Amino acid sequence: MKTKTFLKTGLIVVFVLSVQFAFAQIIELPTVVITAKSVVNAKVTDAFKGKFQNAVNPRWYKADKNYLVKFIMDDQKNSALYDKNASLIYHLSYGAANNLPKDYLDMVNTAYPGCTVVTAIHVEQNQRSIWFVNVEFKKDYVLTKIENDELGEVSRVSNSGAK
Repeated sequence: MKTKTFLKTGLIVVFVLSVQFAFAQIIELPTVVITAKSVVNAKVTDAFKGKFQNAVNPRWYKADKNYLVKFIMDDQKNSALYDKNASLIYHLSYGAANNLPKDYLDMVNTAYPGCTVVTAIHVEQNQRSIWFVNVEFKKDYVLTKIENDELGEVSRVSNSGAK
């Protein structure tokens, strides 16, 4: 008797869980494992040194089959990802208003007069050069994107603490 009750309860639980999962959209992203500082092959380090000659304090990490390097250059934090064949996958530089090209800063200030640039992140990947610029504008935080000399608004979030 206890076995039948246990079996029925188990089947009900399995049914309820399977119904929940049937209606849920599950998207599985590939797992990326970043391990502690890593030994990097000479081909990759040579490519890095050739591209980022003024890099200071490079720290290397293994990211799956690729190599991630974090470093300082021109008083900015940077990250670059290389594949095992020494091809640059992407380069990120993290900065502020003074790191934006002047024409891009002017573009942002024209679109958002009186704004404050909070951060400016430059992404270089696959022959693309994109700036993501976070600005504080009136009572909002606005994320903008500049690519091919065109400014676009990516998102806007209300700054409830703004005066």
